[in-house]
Amino acid sequence: MSDYLFSVIVPVYNTAAYLSHCIDSILAQSYLDFELILVDDGSTDGSEALCDAYANRDARICVLHQENGGHTAARNNGLRMAQGAYVLFADSDDWIDGDLLEQCCIAAAERPDVILFGQRVVWDTDSRDRPQPYPAGIYSRQQLEEQMLPELLRSGRFSLSERVVRRELYLKHQLEIDRRLLLGEDLACCVCVMAEANSAYVLPGCYYNYYQRADSTAHNQDNYTFENWVLLRQYLVQRVAQLLPCFEQQLGVCSIRFLQRAVLGTFWRAGLSPRVAHGLRKCLAEHDLAKDVANASAVGGRLIYRFKCFCLRHRLVYTLFVGEWAVRLLRRSRRKRHESRHH
Repeated sequence: MSDYLFSVIVPVYNTAAYLSHCIDSILAQSYLDFELILVDDGSTDGSEALCDAYANRDARICVLHQENGGHTAARNNGLRMAQGAYVLFADSDDWIDGDLLEQCCIAAAERPDVILFGQRVVWDTDSRDRPQPYPAGIYSRQQLEEQMLPELLRSGRFSLSERVVRRELYLKHQLEIDRRLLLGEDLACCVCVMAEANSAYVLPGCYYNYYQRADSTAHNQDNYTFENWVLLRQYLVQRVAQLLPCFEQQLGVCSIRFLQRAVLGTFWRAGLSPRVAHGLRKCLAEHDLAKDVANASAVGGRLIYRFKCFCLRHRLVYTLFVGEWAVRLLRRSRRKRHESRHH
């Protein structure tokens, strides 16, 4: 019997400037039956002391200090401590709406394995709601296979922060994630969890606030490496494909999506020199991408996605970079126009 209905686990690493906002949003929940586990991943900016200060003020808070081992290791160690029937992972620079756990409690009455909800992407001057792409309500195992899983693999919405999951499912799948996997770790866990869930409940609103900091893009690009993509691809082939043998094409989409990020991340870190481009072409040539590209292309999608598949298959790395940069500039321009209309 769990002592709490919910365990909220927050890995913390050098986010002192944002941490109080995150913790305060959790402690301000209208539903009180939860524990908060703060996993300090070797912080050096005062975050570690802030965690302890909060724990001294609220008995529901437990703090674990560990040597820096990365996001996955912090999640796993927090999960081992969790007592709640359901688990929510949150990042330490994000925050949640005050009624999230109350809404999840209402949904839990249906005894689903997973509770899904939308997120709000927040920039410094704007925000955008991203609700779940499914109608609200309870979904059976058959509906998961026929409706949710295909859309999940197509859309790439794998964030663990958009779902509350039964602890037993996380113990089975999250603890299996290789701590070296820094690219696609949410995908690796999320797909396995959804593949084995017997039911899911979708909330209609957006309750999780994902703060896209100005420096977060550069930070994330450090994880976009070929080594990480190889680890992810091995996981998809060896573990996920066994759980989802009928979704080989959609798994190809996932593999190609993260390969694109690895190529672009390498350019981001190392520059656009001919030497870097030659190294990228060599890495692409060492892997047989034909099957992944064919599976991804068979699923279809927007023209820009098919363009990226073509670039990867023919190792047109500069063309891929220019295309991605053009897409980002277009998105930024649209966001600025949106902001100007609302100010």
